[in-house]
Amino acid sequence: MVSDESLSVEKRKVVSDLSRDERKSAEETQLDPPIDWGHVTSSIVAGDPSAFAVYYESYFDLMLKQARRLCGMSAEDCVDLVHDAMLKAGKSMKPITDCRSLEAWSRAVVYSVCLDRLRKSTRERNWLRVNQHYAKLTEDQADSASLGIAARLAWIESSLENLPADLRQLFSWRFRLGWSLKAIGRQLGISTGAVDGRMRRAIDTLREQAIQEFGDEF
Repeated sequence: MVSDESLSVEKRKVVSDLSRDERKSAEETQLDPPIDWGHVTSSIVAGDPSAFAVYYESYFDLMLKQARRLCGMSAEDCVDLVHDAMLKAGKSMKPITDCRSLEAWSRAVVYSVCLDRLRKSTRERNWLRVNQHYAKLTEDQADSASLGIAARLAWIESSLENLPADLRQLFSWRFRLGWSLKAIGRQLGISTGAVDGRMRRAIDTLREQAIQEFGDEF
């Protein structure tokens, strides 16, 4: 039969072992010390590859999430885009001391690269459609059509550039980045209907101006 004293000794031993295990677990799971981002970013500017590796490992997941949200491309394409964004970040890095500012700057880099990629993709699709159309035309018809398309594209580009800044931003989110009306409304803090109304009024105005400029064929 086990005595009360023996049980007490075993209990103290178990408690002691648990305390040691808890201390060890706490030591193992202790958070890494905060990163001195001012030093890291300054070192990247100076060309230190190990500093860039710290930035890459810390911000890759955040930038990938941003790319997926903005572009809606495949996972593989988004990874490629983030690699391009990392290259751009490495070349254009500046000393940034706090994590929040560096996060905002990193998001802006992804936004810029994503916008460039979507612009390129849009241009390629447009040229493909134009080339397919030209293949069905005679030489004279193609020359005439080319001038007409060029004039319309130049007019559209000029008209969009002359829109108020808030409307240009709406058009960029909607047609360049493919954001939904709901996402735009959430970004601006307004209803989906309000976003739709703003864009419809702007498009109707542009359409009327285009008809006056080019006629009903626009």
